[in-house]
Amino acid sequence: MREPLPLNERPASRPSHLPFEVLWSFADCKYDEDSGITPSNPSRPSMHACIRHADGTKISTDELLALPEPTDKRFHSKGNARTRMHFRNGHLTEYLQELTSLEKLAPVLSLCTGQWKADYLIGQQLIADGKKGKKRNGSVSASSAQPEKRRRGVLKRSGPDESNKASSELSSLPLRSEVTSAPATIDITYIKVTPTVNSLLDIMTTEFPSADAINLLQSMKLDMSFGTGQASADALAFLARIENADPNDPELSEDDTDSCWGHQQFTAGALSLRKVLVSWGSIGSVAMACNLIAAAIKTCRAARHICFVRKQTPTSFLSDAFLQETVELLWALWKEAGAVRVFYIQTC
Repeated sequence: MREPLPLNERPASRPSHLPFEVLWSFADCKYDEDSGITPSNPSRPSMHACIRHADGTKISTDELLALPEPTDKRFHSKGNARTRMHFRNGHLTEYLQELTSLEKLAPVLSLCTGQWKADYLIGQQLIADGKKGKKRNGSVSASSAQPEKRRRGVLKRSGPDESNKASSELSSLPLRSEVTSAPATIDITYIKVTPTVNSLLDIMTTEFPSADAINLLQSMKLDMSFGTGQASADALAFLARIENADPNDPELSEDDTDSCWGHQQFTAGALSLRKVLVSWGSIGSVAMACNLIAAAIKTCRAARHICFVRKQTPTSFLSDAFLQETVELLWALWKEAGAVRVFYIQTC
């Protein structure tokens, strides 16, 4: 790529001409065995592994080392342990400009929904700067410091095994938000979504247009009694985690809030979407399917409210991708179970 992909050409769902391996959304990293995501590291992919070419192949070590660093000096933490949250909240306009600048310098970063890869790159730079600041402050003696060549994150060209070592170290680095003052409490309890077929149809037609959602909901409307059984324990726990999520939880990583709200609810641990919903039997009924869609919609609305309260204007929301993935999976399982099907045809 010689030019970055324009933002208006980056839908929440991956374009059909690109392979899954390009890792279009941050959530895709969860299902890619080469991304560095593991049960012990469920939310922080390796930078080397998550930046991909348009054919889905990983960038080389040389390409990784050539990735640009932020040009604005404000985005170098200089040992002050600042995070992306700090700059999103205090310098949002400049932060968005920096994301665009990074994509122009390295168009491969634009192969994603929104600008999550450039955003993640800045996060790793801030972490690396913070670690260097700790060394300067005496946590590592000057005599033990080793010379190194140009860095990208924590990757160094100082030995034959450094690439693998750095990839492992990078994937385990914490991305906790450093809060210097008490944040305002955010109330999302007022956000209600009626989990009926007709109500969800209206929402998925106007607010979050999705052909798969319309097909599913219209089909369920014709066979409301299909599979009237009990949902699995995991499915019920998964739903409860989404419905009870609290944006004020101090344990939330910055990768799980703001425009990334929904990440923890849909991917953490063993209760991830595709591990839980493995068949229509695990869903049990139309009512449960409606509750899952309603919970995903609430997550999307909550993400927008959280960003509004924090005066953020993201270009995309990760929750939208999870909503689409939810309805796509439910539709696939509905068809697999042999239920009645209706297909939506759009006319001009």
